Amino acid sequence: KDVTLDGADIFKNYKIKPANTVFRWNLLWLAIAILSFFPLWSIHINCAKTIEAQFIMNGILQLNYLYATFLCFRYMWKMIRSFNTSYYDELDPEVRDKIQHIVVMPTYKEPVELLIETMSSVSNQTIAHQIIFVVGMEQKTPLQAEKKRKIRERFGTAFKALVF
Repeated sequence: KDVTLDGADIFKNYKIKPANTVFRWNLLWLAIAILSFFPLWSIHINCAKTIEAQFIMNGILQLNYLYATFLCFRYMWKMIRSFNTSYYDELDPEVRDKIQHIVVMPTYKEPVELLIETMSSVSNQTIAHQIIFVVGMEQKTPLQAEKKRKIRERFGTAFKALVF
């Protein structure tokens, strides 16, 4: 209950809603779907009325599918548009400078060439100066001092911080 970030309670403005006050739409759609495909409840009713009721229920389901299709296309449009927009450029410069990324790479017996190749792909990012790169090595990692030296030589200033 007491979760803080920089001394402030992050759940301060969050209001817990009781579950029994929320209508469960998924249960309604499930009931409509079950009743519309095999209307056992209408066996003893007039055949014309049964067909009419089934037609109405199928129409409601079709409208639901049409609405879901519209939402999918709208989401896809936003997603495609976001691929062509740089998130970093859209941010407010004051907020942009506060964002930090931490990349943790645990290692044990990996060759130093593989570590350098992996770290190169991260250092080629446009925001590499905001990345704190943590390389986790165990005490018994073979050639630990040599690996640290080579990595420091290659990536000494590429990241905001390089931690071993």
